[in-house]
Amino acid sequence: MATFFQMMAKYPEVVEQAHVEIDSILHQEHLPTFEDRKSLPIVDCIMKEVFRYVFSFFITSADEFSPAS
Repeated sequence: MATFFQMMAKYPEVVEQAHVEIDSILHQEHLPTFEDRKSLPIVDCIMKEVFRYVFSFFITSADEFSPAS
C-alpha cells in the first residue's frame, strides 16, 4: 500500500488521468471493483505497475540477503 502512495505522490499526472478515467466510465455511480478493470485501462496499468514494482523488490531483496553458496 505504501508503494502505491509513494508512486502516486511522485506522478500526480497519473493520479489525475486515473481520476478522469474513473469519473468518465463509472459516472460516480459506484466505487471501482475488479469487474471494472477491463473498462479502466489506466487504473489497470497502475495496479500492474505497483504489483510489478513490489514483487521485483522482494525478489531482488531475497537474492541480496540469501547466503552465498
